[in-house]
Amino acid sequence: MKHIFAITPREIRLALGYFKITEAARVALTEPAALKRAIRAGQVPGPLHTLPGHRKQKFYHADDLPKLRKHFNSVEDSKRVSARSLGLLSMATVAQRVGCSYSRFCSFVQNGRIPAPEVIRTRRKLYSESQIPEIKKAVERLERIKAPSPYRQWEAEGLFTQRAAAKKLEMPYITFQHFAATGKIPKPTRKYTGNYFPLYNEADLEAVKQCLSAIGYTPNPKLRKARKGTGAKLN
Repeated sequence: MKHIFAITPREIRLALGYFKITEAARVALTEPAALKRAIRAGQVPGPLHTLPGHRKQKFYHADDLPKLRKHFNSVEDSKRVSARSLGLLSMATVAQRVGCSYSRFCSFVQNGRIPAPEVIRTRRKLYSESQIPEIKKAVERLERIKAPSPYRQWEAEGLFTQRAAAKKLEMPYITFQHFAATGKIPKPTRKYTGNYFPLYNEADLEAVKQCLSAIGYTPNPKLRKARKGTGAKLN
């Protein structure tokens, strides 16, 4: 009995030396997605050959594969060279060198307030050493015009928010809020311009103390110990 071996169209195509993108990527020792990215970037030529029965699909020929191997071998060699040895710096490194937090630095870059990285290597954005002086000047300029914290300004003027007032009176913040909402303690006499927080001064705190003593409220010493982290538990 004779054995009949069926030959598939794929085997015929490969025997003729024509490869799809996925097959060519496998021969070039890379991923199909990496090969497609290189084609879109114009780094390697795309498939140009057509076959009967495949109207729209194009193929690589075996003669094209050495070029693909050479390209991706050079890419792998360049990846082995560290960015630091080339004098390239990441955004986190630059932020640390100019004395700025990483989140704030990224915000400055996104808003266009400081220069963006010039080098893109293996899909990473990197800075060169020549950009550091310009970035440092830009960060110093932005830090000078940085608005001061309003809380520090209020503290310097002797004003307290509800949370700060509760802390100064050694009572829970939620209790202070409840007393203020129910009218058990007086409202502050001053409100900071352009701010919706009620701010208390020393005279307001004295009035609050008198109201607290009038209603019989006294600070809980166990609560103060628990706040200080002594491990005291409330009964």
